[in-house]
Amino acid sequence: MSAEVLVVGAGPAGLAAAAALAREGVSARIVDRDGLAGGAYREIDSTLVLASPRWFTELTQERAAREQDARSEYVTAGEYLSYLQRFAREKSIAVERARLESLSPEARRWRAALVTDTGVERASLAAVVIATGMWSSPRWPELEGARAPRVADGCVIEHSQRFRGAHVGERVLVIGAGTSAVEVAERACRDGASVTVSARSARVRTVPKKLFGHDLHELSTLLERVPRWMASGLCRDRKTVLGTDQGFEAMVRDGRVRVRGPLSAIDGRGATFVDGAVERFDRVVCATGFRYAIPFAPPGLSTMDRGRELPETTAEGESRSHPGLFFLGFPCAIGVSSEFLRGIAKDAPVVARAARRLARLRARPL
Repeated sequence: MSAEVLVVGAGPAGLAAAAALAREGVSARIVDRDGLAGGAYREIDSTLVLASPRWFTELTQERAAREQDARSEYVTAGEYLSYLQRFAREKSIAVERARLESLSPEARRWRAALVTDTGVERASLAAVVIATGMWSSPRWPELEGARAPRVADGCVIEHSQRFRGAHVGERVLVIGAGTSAVEVAERACRDGASVTVSARSARVRTVPKKLFGHDLHELSTLLERVPRWMASGLCRDRKTVLGTDQGFEAMVRDGRVRVRGPLSAIDGRGATFVDGAVERFDRVVCATGFRYAIPFAPPGLSTMDRGRELPETTAEGESRSHPGLFFLGFPCAIGVSSEFLRGIAKDAPVVARAARRLARLRARPL
């Protein structure tokens, strides 16, 4: 029997969706541009320690998994990739190598154009779950000279997406003030580089990893109870997520990391700040976030944010304008925690149950 549901992406969201659909008895097809489980975690610096505690990173809230993997409270990106790969094997999730080129509604079903190694395949589906995340669409700063990764006059200009560490004595400029900027600055400082952070407000705020002996994520679960409509401003405006302090504040106090104001331009010679100062750097890292790009989205997709990136969804993660099209792992897709790993684990069963009902209604006639 051919699959009735297509899952696009094999990162945490795609794998969670595949496992949840299997539990609901839904025939699903999982495609990924690389044809491998892991998503962005196949590219993230494997030594990066995730800010969330281990039990907040599980794709299912299974007690047994917590007890089995209780070796440490926090895991690295490399360890999490191993977890994702093991999850796919244990759940018998087969990932196909294919890229979704376009989607179009057709007679109460979806027509998907998939680019495979052998050509373009067209599939008819009852529902589609988009779980592609944002890693593949880095957001570059609106700044002269910050257009694409390159090496100019000996200065490396790159996005945090590709940052893999610095060299001892290297002069590193980090542009940004959110999670990625803090992580890059901490890593570069530990590598022995001289680090400067450029922030619009000339200030970088962080949050502690723990408060009163509890991981901050445990306390943040209280926010998950807030109805989505009460957090509509957060969904639309996409405020910068503050970085978790894993040494950053101490590095600033010790003078190992400098925090400066905004820039007016960067080039192969270094950077020009708005105050007119010009400084020479060996590496410029644009830690300016990512976009939730959906190039294959059907025309007229309803969105809820000003940047027209985030789809407007129901309480089950289904597009309000295009029934049968679901989004998992997107900000506020179902609740305020939807874009985070814990939210993905909570939302996947909701999406799977809704997709199952729709698949039954839209089943092909015999």
